[in-house]
Amino acid sequence: MALRKTALAIVTWITFLFLPLAAVAEEPWYSVYRGDHRDWTFALSGGFALLDLNGRGTIDQGSGDTNISLDGTLDLSRFRTFWGEADLQLLRGQHLRFTYTPLRLDSSEVLDTAIVVNGTTYDVGDQVDSKIKLDQYEISYRSDFWLGDYVSIAPVLQVSLVDAKVSIANDTLGVSESVHGLLPLPYLGLRGEVYPLARLQLFAEAKGFTIGSKGTVWDATGGVALHLTRNLSIQGRYRFSDYSVDFLDSKIDLNLAGPEVGATIRF
Repeated sequence: MALRKTALAIVTWITFLFLPLAAVAEEPWYSVYRGDHRDWTFALSGGFALLDLNGRGTIDQGSGDTNISLDGTLDLSRFRTFWGEADLQLLRGQHLRFTYTPLRLDSSEVLDTAIVVNGTTYDVGDQVDSKIKLDQYEISYRSDFWLGDYVSIAPVLQVSLVDAKVSIANDTLGVSESVHGLLPLPYLGLRGEVYPLARLQLFAEAKGFTIGSKGTVWDATGGVALHLTRNLSIQGRYRFSDYSVDFLDSKIDLNLAGPEVGATIRF
């Protein structure tokens, strides 16, 4: 009798010990918990963007050039592009993020306003072809501070490399001018995330920097993500970027703004 009671006690104890593991194993694959947003190592994101450009610029400030409206006079106004992002979290809450966004736009216009480019006058009625490239490479680091299970705040340190090129060709006169430069831009900022529901994420990030008369840059993003599973989410966000930079005897003062949509897979 004593042996039977001992055996029954052992079976009961083993059953009780493994019952929580069995419950976890039976959880559906699509379940999402707030803790899932902390416990991952690598996330890969990508999507599309529709960005409006507003701004002005000169090719050579030393020759009395006209401050040309990029979105008005040259009709360089709307980018349709994609973006890609990789986020590495080897240590919990410590994020190293890489982002790439290629931006290219061209137009062909008959001038309705005379402009001066590098000392040459482009008259009204001249046929002008314009191109702009603003490819952006970003690397950033942030450290999450969680306020309970619902809110996280993180300081952001980022360096961006902007591959910028602007060219203007006057087909009527047979002349052209261009300026090309690689611009390293530092940023300091803050990111916040809120999880009102386990599957619903609200986020915002703002950052910027100034180096006096040589340039001021800042960027702000806000959006919402829906987590379909613990590994897959879709998102929509709105981004506004502003650049006011002098480089290579030229100046660009412009902003980019518009919606972006995408998806994220994380492991």
